[in-house]
Amino acid sequence: MKKLLTLVLLVSISLGASAQLKVFPTYVGIGGNRITLKPANPGPEIGGSDGSRWSTISFWHSQSGWNKLLAKRYKTISDIAFKTNLIPLDSASQILRQINTYSYNFIEDSCVSPKKEYGIVAQELVEYIPDIVDTINGHLCVDYDELIPFLIKGFNEQQAIIDSCQIRIADLEATISNLQFQIQGIKSILREIFMNKED
Repeated sequence: MKKLLTLVLLVSISLGASAQLKVFPTYVGIGGNRITLKPANPGPEIGGSDGSRWSTISFWHSQSGWNKLLAKRYKTISDIAFKTNLIPLDSASQILRQINTYSYNFIEDSCVSPKKEYGIVAQELVEYIPDIVDTINGHLCVDYDELIPFLIKGFNEQQAIIDSCQIRIADLEATISNLQFQIQGIKSILREIFMNKED
């Protein structure tokens, strides 16, 4: 309850005059959105509710645009119990080769000391992996976490090629070693022939 009251206090301080704040026993409603706190099971829970099963919380401000979210760590649900239609990725290396990477500055940071950022361009990525590009508030956003499976698969594909090349190299080295041994034998035979002729 103390956490809920603290949240209400913090929200009340930051709300404008036009915002509607509604306090309920288990959640605080702000302008139609809802922040839920359930401190007893097993800790505080914060989630968005828009009537659908999976909702999105956008850290967006109408004047300053997108805000940065800082956290020590976060976790993404990956339990197979939540998944269906599992299909192994294929040709990830070919997809990754098409993706350009850049360093850049955000336009909104141009008025202050710009920080160099690193990433990709959503308009380019949507041509190759459209499922990880979303449109929010009229802007394209990329779920960078969804690139990790492609990186893992691409690494495995490259490693398989490397392993195959290493086996091929080992076979070639063995062949070369065998040929060198045979050459040495031929040299020894020729040397004996020449020595016998001289005698």
